[in-house]
This record gives sequence, C-alpha cells and structure tokens, in this order.
Amino acid sequence: MEQHVKNVLKSHDQRLHRRYQLENEMTKVGLSEEAATQMRRMLHQKESNYIRLKRAKMDKLMFDKITTLGVGAFGEMTLVCKRDPKTLYAMKTLRKNDVIKRNQVAHVKAERDILAEADNEWVVKLYYSFQDRDNLYFVMDYVPGGDLMGLLIKLEILEESLARFYIAELVLAIESVHKMGFIHRDIKPDNILIHRDGHIKLTDFGLCTGFRWTHNSKYYQKDGSHARQDSMEVSSCNLDEHCRCEILKPLERRRNRERQRCLAHSLVGTPNYIAPEVLLRQGYSSVCDWWSVGVILFEMLVGHPPFYAHTPIETQQKVINWKSN
Repeated sequence: MEQHVKNVLKSHDQRLHRRYQLENEMTKVGLSEEAATQMRRMLHQKESNYIRLKRAKMDKLMFDKITTLGVGAFGEMTLVCKRDPKTLYAMKTLRKNDVIKRNQVAHVKAERDILAEADNEWVVKLYYSFQDRDNLYFVMDYVPGGDLMGLLIKLEILEESLARFYIAELVLAIESVHKMGFIHRDIKPDNILIHRDGHIKLTDFGLCTGFRWTHNSKYYQKDGSHARQDSMEVSSCNLDEHCRCEILKPLERRRNRERQRCLAHSLVGTPNYIAPEVLLRQGYSSVCDWWSVGVILFEMLVGHPPFYAHTPIETQQKVINWKSN
C-alpha cells in the first residue's frame, strides 16, 4: 500500500510537470488560443491513453520469444518482441517456487521497487511487471551492447582513457541509485551493461536494498530463523550449484573464452567485488558500492581483480584481510 500511494503521487506530479512544460513552450512560441487549446486536448488524450495502457492486464502471450540472453538460478533472461506495437524488450522470468524456496522474496521486491522508481538514463527502464501462477515477469530495456565483463574478456586491459570514461559513468550511475535511497550491493562487471551508444546502464538489482521493511527477508518468514542466501554468502554446500548456474550465463559469450579469466570475474558466490564489511555481516552503508568501483577500476587497468584466488573461500579471506593483501 505504501508503494502504491507513492507511485500514485509520483504519477500525479509527473502529469502536472508535463502540463507545466507544455504551457511554457506554448507561451514561448506565442501560440494562438485556438492552437493552444488543441495542444492541451492532444496532451490530455495522450495522458488518458497512457493511463489506460498502464491498467491493461499483461500476459506473456503478448510477447514473442526471440532468443535466450542468459540463464540464472531462479529463471532466465530472454529477448522478446511485443506484438502490438512491435517493440524489442528484455524479459526477466523468475520462477515463484524457487524465489520462495530460496528466501528471495524480499530481494525480488526490492529489485522491482527500484526499477519502477528509477527515472534516469543510468538504470535499465522497467516497462511492465506482471505474474501468472508459476512465474514473475519483468519487461525491461533491451541493451544490445553487451556488458562490461564481455569487454574486459575481449580487451583484457583497458586504455586509461577508456577506463576513466567508464568509471566516471559508473560513479554517476551509482550516485543516482543512492539518491533514490537504495544501495546496489552487487556492483560487478556483469551488472554494468553497455548500450549501443557506448554509455552504461546498471542492471540486476537482486541484492539491492532500500532499507524498507518489505526489503527485509525476515518479514516474509514465519519464524525468522532462515538465513538469507545470496551471492554475498560463500559456503562449500552451495558453491558448486551457484557456479554451474553462472557458467551457463550466457553460453554464447562464455564459450571458448579464457576459462581462468571467466572464473576470476563474477561467478555467483565469488566475493571479488564485495566490500569486507558486507562479507563480515557488519553494519554497512552505501560506501560498500564505492569499494566495488575501486575493485573494478583495478581490474580494468591490471587485468584481474585485486583479491583474486583459485577458490571463492580464499578470495573471501583475502578481501576480509585486505590490509595485509
């Protein structure tokens, strides 16, 4: 209810802003009253159509699947085409049973919240979110340029000027997330998409938090006794399963690549980019995202993460004991 009211008020403010902009533009060009009235009618019609579209019930049958972009622990990311109008999107499908079984409801809620609230060029845009009996669906921007990890695998080491450009954009992107009251907590090359125009967009907010009660896993547990399991936890019991899932994402880009380099990057469960206070489960703030930026900059210029080791457990120990490593 809290989120619904917030979204309603936000939509109202946006409509008022668009009306204000229109009136300003018409005043500047000196439109006649008759022409101005016509423009107001057109804006009103567009607003009505937009509200009607938002209220329309969505269904996966409204989209045609083109190809699979990636496979994860809870579902898959596919390239789809909306039938009417013909538009390309990236559709993230999450299996409800897996989300509930692995205690990820709070994470999915947080991801949906930030994607819905984000209104800037640094975060992938969420166009639709809906569900059916078995799955949750997020329909988002399709960013065709790949991700930063793919670029690092291809180039190995970036020129300083290119590294400076991407880090500057990453700083602006993370700052925009923090201004909305969220912490990403999973900044890594996989989650930094590169658009066809060369600019970046942040994606995969599955570990994001806005410190709201709906983003707390304990809220969705009957006894609060189950520990959350995510990529910030490294344990021998779930490591193999996580690695298998991530190696499959995406196959066409990983196949025939340097195996060691891929493993050094962003396998789920590998804490290369995670701040020590997060690994130690100590109190942390938005500063943990800036730690990840420093690690990525090091990797861009040197060719590997600063705390890379042969196993995730060893990497975790290196991160925790970073002063001596």
